[in-house]
Amino acid sequence: TAMTATMLCVISSANLSCEPVLLLSAQPDASGSGLGCDLLAAEFGSALAASLDVAEQFAGQVPGFGDLPLADQSALIVCHGLDVVVARAAYRATQLSDQEFVLDSGYPLLPWKLSSLRLLDWLESLRGLSSLMATVIRDDKQAFGGLAASLLLFFNPQE
Repeated sequence: TAMTATMLCVISSANLSCEPVLLLSAQPDASGSGLGCDLLAAEFGSALAASLDVAEQFAGQVPGFGDLPLADQSALIVCHGLDVVVARAAYRATQLSDQEFVLDSGYPLLPWKLSSLRLLDWLESLRGLSSLMATVIRDDKQAFGGLAASLLLFFNPQE
């Protein structure tokens, strides 16, 4: 019988006043890796939190970001930090010949791990984004920096 475990991974940073929450639902590990789903979810949550810390450091380098009130800086990182993490992983994959996706924390986004966490669709979207970046941005680091800054500062009044 299949058993579903839900793990709450809180992603936080020392400079954030509020904490976004990522819920991961996982099935028992069928990969034969010996890693249970709870362990995979915790490992992924920790890797994502470390990658969000890198996105926060990147935000500090965006001109004008540090001039915003601290509450606004925190809100932008909470709302768009994950967008920057995903874009950085997709861009990094354009630089690698094997198209492996790796978070800023060094965590590889392996298909069997993401499948266990029911995030395999996310990997397919990441592949599409990476392919688009390879076509449009290529090796232009300045263009990518502008894109990442735009993702971070994008304002949607419905959020």
